Amino acid sequence: MKTILQLLGGCMFMAASVLYTDTAQAQIDYQQDFSRVGHKWTDRDFKVTNVAVCQTESAIRAHVNNGLARPVVAETVSPAVGVSNGEAITLMYRYKILIYDNVLPYQAENTTDWGTITLDYGSSRNGPWTAIDAITPQNHIRSADCALRQVTFSPADSTKVYLRYRVTPGINPKSNYFVYIDDVSVLQDGLTTGPVVATSDLTVYPNPVTDYLNLSFNGTISNIAIFDHQGQPVIIEDMNNDFSRLDMTGLKFGDYVLKITANNEVREVSVTKK
Repeated sequence: MKTILQLLGGCMFMAASVLYTDTAQAQIDYQQDFSRVGHKWTDRDFKVTNVAVCQTESAIRAHVNNGLARPVVAETVSPAVGVSNGEAITLMYRYKILIYDNVLPYQAENTTDWGTITLDYGSSRNGPWTAIDAITPQNHIRSADCALRQVTFSPADSTKVYLRYRVTPGINPKSNYFVYIDDVSVLQDGLTTGPVVATSDLTVYPNPVTDYLNLSFNGTISNIAIFDHQGQPVIIEDMNNDFSRLDMTGLKFGDYVLKITANNEVREVSVTKK
């Protein structure tokens, strides 16, 4: 009997240790470009499209208009993107607003009262919601190309994190446009993340990196060359077609230089593999 109790006690201790470790090391690393079926964002208002998209082959968009007596709000809510470890989260995404066209929208919305886009986070799909970003006519980037936005927030430890995009039309009764959302990236500080390296149009993270290196650029990346500290080229097999994510797991520890060709210019970024 004593032996059985000792074994049970040991098993319970090991189980408790595993549960504790899993909670203590919880960290969010979520990427979504809406190119795969089953993204699990709510789709009553925002639908997947491949028309006039951002940098990848798909995005989600909502048709927003103000033709009714009361403005109709459009929204989409994500599945749980992970469980927070209490540290800061860096969230990046691309968006644009195009004047409605039932064939090929291409003109940027340029009115001064089109409305607002808000981004919130919550601990369930029903909230409660906390605002973390707002796009208004005052800070909106009017362009037919997608603009990159970045925000930081810190959800409570051990809570699930959900995201909500919400579009509210303005007072202009003739408002009629598409809102596009794409390339949602959610990374939390912890075991595998580090500071974000960013310029005005290029963001590389995490740095130092242990596994996957993410790149966000407000344009088109056409090539990436990687060199070690001795200036020798390094080959990486697993690289997305749009160069948005590099698999660094096979590289030795140390410093590397990325030469990134984008918009006919070469940008150099130093990263550390640890």
